[in-house]
Order: sequence, then C-alpha cells, then structure tokens
Amino acid sequence: MQAIPMTTAPRRWPLLRVVAPLTVCALLWAATSLAVADETRQLRAAYIHFPPMAWTDEQGQPAGYMIELTNRLAADSGYQLQWTEYPIKRIRLHLEQGQIDLWPGSAALPALEPITVETQLDLTVTLCAYYLDGTPPIEQLDDLKQGRLILIHGYTYRELLGEVLADNPNRPLSAPNERAALELLARGRGDYLLNFTHPLETALRDFPVDDLQCTVLDEWPIAYIVSRQTPDAQEIVDKLEQAYKRHQITAARNHQQPDITNKDP
Repeated sequence: MQAIPMTTAPRRWPLLRVVAPLTVCALLWAATSLAVADETRQLRAAYIHFPPMAWTDEQGQPAGYMIELTNRLAADSGYQLQWTEYPIKRIRLHLEQGQIDLWPGSAALPALEPITVETQLDLTVTLCAYYLDGTPPIEQLDDLKQGRLILIHGYTYRELLGEVLADNPNRPLSAPNERAALELLARGRGDYLLNFTHPLETALRDFPVDDLQCTVLDEWPIAYIVSRQTPDAQEIVDKLEQAYKRHQITAARNHQQPDITNKDP
C-alpha cells in the first residue's frame, strides 16, 4: 500500500505553552484550597456527661444529639470544633480564662453573664413522662412514686428522680434504647416511660404508638455560650443563630413531628 504524503507538516507546540497554563491552574487551585482551609476556623468546644445529649462513647469520641447538632451548625458557620469533656464545675473557670471557646449549655446563667455571650435560640431540653391513654395522668412528680417506671439505660435524669426512685416500691425497668422502651410501654410492662422528647420522638417515627400522652416533668433552655476571651465572640454567636434558623427550616421541611399531647403537671 502506497503511503500518502502529508501536505502539511505536523504542528509542534512549544512545551512552555502547554506547561505554563497547567502550572498556573495548579497554583490557582492550591491557593483556593488553602483559602478555604483558612476560612474553617478551629474552636475549642466543651461538653459535660449528660446522655442522651452528650457523652463520650466507647471509642473515646464525643457523641449525642447536642454534639451532632452543634457540629452541623458549626460546619455551616465555617467552624470546626475540637471537643473536650469537662466536669460541670470547671466549665465556668475555663470560659472565664478563655481556655474554652464554646459550650452548649443551660441558657441565662447569671454566673456566666459577665464572662460570656450566648445565642438566643428556641432550643430546649424537655424531660417527659410518657404513658398510654387510660393510665392515670401525672399531676405532680410524687405521682411517679407508685407507678411502674421504664428508664433508658445510661441516661442522666438530672438527679430529678432520685427521691422518686428511692420511694417507689417497684423496681424500674431498664431499656437499652427508645424503641425497646416504647415496646415495653405498648405491651403494658410499665406505666410511665421517662425520657427526653427529642430522642423519643425520633424513635416514634419508626415505631409509632397510638394514644401516647406526655406530661412535662422538667424543661430548660439551651444556648451556645461563647467566652468573651474568644476573638469575634459575638460574630460566632450571630453565625450560630443564623445556622440554627436554617436548620429549623430544613428540619420542618423534611420531618413532621409526631402528634403528642403535652400536659403540664
């Protein structure tokens, strides 16, 4: 077969024309990556042992609803959190000295007001007594001293139930999780399930229980508390507030809360 001669010589691009643009692109990409990394500010965050809201898991990592929520809000605000568990008695001192930047804790504490700024959020922790329709409602805390109680293993109840448990002749049932507790209640193994609203309402989406009633036993507001020693403390508070509002809008779109009757004691 006869070769067909090329009428035009092949074009040879100078190496510099190819390498130079690639080098510039690589440098621009690296600079952009570094700028994004620089924008993610590290904050030192503290938590106390308070299951199911916050605790240290078997791998030594922070866990719990408040930890997860705070991580999401912080990431949405351009922050990365370094968590450390502390006893409650050390929280104030470390906030005052600036050794802690952020603590998700009880709002409006007078002892913290001079040394911190905090968010103003519609965020509460609520402890309820859940029971089935037909069970005598709880009018006061002492009413629990006679009922058969269901608790979640490992949960902290703010020492609210110490006297109740001591005076109750029935040994409380301990469930490993919310679904197991709901099953015990639905089968009539106990009269009152004591739990925090958020984890229980989450479990109700997968295991709904008909005619479930709720009496609020205790409720307290939660805020993101930032040390005044932390640079741009008010800006951190403002960004977390905005992130929480966005989180509420998204949660309302994605989930419909179970219909639970709330009755104050």
